[in-house]
Amino acid sequence: QRVRPDLAVAVAYLTTRVTCPTELDQFKVQKVVNRLHATKDQGLFFPRSGDPRLSCYADAAFGCHADGKSHTGIVFMLGDAVVLIKSMKQKMVGKDSTEAELIALTDMLSYATHCHDFLVAQGVQPPCPLVLQDNKSVITQVSTSTKKMRTLHLKVRRAIAKEMWADGEIEVQYCHTKEMSADLLTKPLHGKELRHLTNKITHDVK
Repeated sequence: QRVRPDLAVAVAYLTTRVTCPTELDQFKVQKVVNRLHATKDQGLFFPRSGDPRLSCYADAAFGCHADGKSHTGIVFMLGDAVVLIKSMKQKMVGKDSTEAELIALTDMLSYATHCHDFLVAQGVQPPCPLVLQDNKSVITQVSTSTKKMRTLHLKVRRAIAKEMWADGEIEVQYCHTKEMSADLLTKPLHGKELRHLTNKITHDVK
């Protein structure tokens, strides 16, 4: 959870199984341990390079849990350095991927506000956080849409995001899925895709 974000999804899922583990769960835990042994020189890297603006990636895997809930992934970067990661099960059910992405984005906003306020308290005057989202429907929802939401709860979530954008507290931009760092924290990835997103966050720390 602190230094190996590439394993955050596996940890998040396995911790939901601690009350009724099976032999299959034990096999999955062993695979996580094996990966740790094979990549023990890999970890978070904090370079000085990059734009000092806070970049906030938010993504969601729709309906992936047994109870129909989706999974949220959040990555905060200050320049090229990762300063916050979150991989967590959502607390409410979304009926489609747009709702799941909206829930992920609005869950992330409080973290963005806290991180920005912390930088200001250190004497830094950064621009507003840049929120990166790979779902164009969500960007439309929080920018121009007046479409009626399914529940009051979702309506309020959208209103909060729209208000923060209108007040200049955040800026929302589209990010292609291949460059969505938070995708690493929402679902199992493999091969080239896994290596690419992992390398954006973690590096060889020998």
